[in-house]
Amino acid sequence: MLILAILCQLATVVITWPLWQIRHAPVNLPISPTLPAISFGWGIVASLGLATIWPRIGVVIHAVVLLVACLFDQYRLEPQFIGLAILMLGCADAQWMRICRWYLVAMWLWTGVHKFLSADWMGHTCWSLVSRAGFDPEPFYLPFALGVAATEVSLGLLAWFRPRWASYAVAPVHLGIVVFLSPWMAGMNYSVIPWNVALAIVGGWVLHQQCAESKSISDQTNGISRLEKFVRVALILTPLGFYVGWVDRSLAHVMYSGGVPRGIITTRDGVRKVQGWDELAVPFPHERRLFRQYFALTAARGDKMHVSDPRRMLSDQFFVMRGLGPVEIDVDEFFRSRDDEVAGVAYERRASLFALSRAGVRMLRESPDSSVYAVAFTPENFDRSLLGHLDGLPNLRQLQFSGTDIEDRDLAELKSLRLLTGLGLNHTNVTEAGLSQLDDLPYLQYVETEGTAITKRGQE
Repeated sequence: MLILAILCQLATVVITWPLWQIRHAPVNLPISPTLPAISFGWGIVASLGLATIWPRIGVVIHAVVLLVACLFDQYRLEPQFIGLAILMLGCADAQWMRICRWYLVAMWLWTGVHKFLSADWMGHTCWSLVSRAGFDPEPFYLPFALGVAATEVSLGLLAWFRPRWASYAVAPVHLGIVVFLSPWMAGMNYSVIPWNVALAIVGGWVLHQQCAESKSISDQTNGISRLEKFVRVALILTPLGFYVGWVDRSLAHVMYSGGVPRGIITTRDGVRKVQGWDELAVPFPHERRLFRQYFALTAARGDKMHVSDPRRMLSDQFFVMRGLGPVEIDVDEFFRSRDDEVAGVAYERRASLFALSRAGVRMLRESPDSSVYAVAFTPENFDRSLLGHLDGLPNLRQLQFSGTDIEDRDLAELKSLRLLTGLGLNHTNVTEAGLSQLDDLPYLQYVETEGTAITKRGQE
């Protein structure tokens, strides 16, 4: 089992080989700017070789080398590398095997929970995955979203309370993921395929070996050191810290679910999203601190960056590059242009675009690659629940509600649209009291009010 885990880690490193080298684009993201750029590819391979010769010492050396490599470049903070290292440790030592089991419990539980809590997973992400796999997404994407999340949570609970049952369920679940990601279906994210193979076989074996410890909840605490008990609790609870920005998504088991920060940089030459993939074969590590670090290393004076964060307890961040580095600014300053600073373009949330598109709401762009600048509701597709998604389209300049059932209280949903310049309210029930809620919008100049109780004086 150890040899299999080692081979899977080796395959993962080979697939992502450029990730372990010194790079200039995308730049390395060290934990400290004082750390030099160092290539770790052959060091990782050598540590895997040691693990085959001297298992107990070698797997520890590999884990240390992997940790150091991640400190020198945080692009490498990916769950497949971490998970395979833990599986290797579990194969080499009995105590680590128990910890490995609880790592698996936490991974499956939280991977599913994050998906249940993610609007992106329940919409755009699953729609895209089902479509890439060659199926009509319309009838399948929502059952697929719910089924995957429920399967992961169930597997985590089984690994906690009935590890023997879980040991039989692991193989079909993870081999199914391998098939889904293969070139014959979705054809994506090949770097996690070896990890899923190891989870299917080595993970199932670890759970089977741990069956004797799970006869009852009380039995699990007998003969276990306080440190190991603490580690168990920490593994289960630590992912909660993701929602307040304390724990990285790779350590919190946020996989495929969306719900992570995303960044977009505006330069004088155009707009670019901050993302990984390509030859690295991994995404950008979606952490607020790393967006800022990336911006500091790649932006020119006057460039701006928006970090869009869907987590309820964390607000979006806006930056401009000035003489001493990135400076955090407010949203109005972000959108404002100056002689030495561009006017920023904000990130559009995919969940918002998906929800509005599914409802048949018309959205206009100046070009296929540009952001949505206008949205038009009709009496047939107007739904108050959709208004909350307008916050995810921060570059909106025009909104049309003519003939809809929009009311005064609904206009409060528009206060975050700082670029809004025109608003169509013809033949609606909106009054001057409702319109007054938008007094703070800096660019709102024209409001259509024909057929309403709003007077010209009320528009001033």
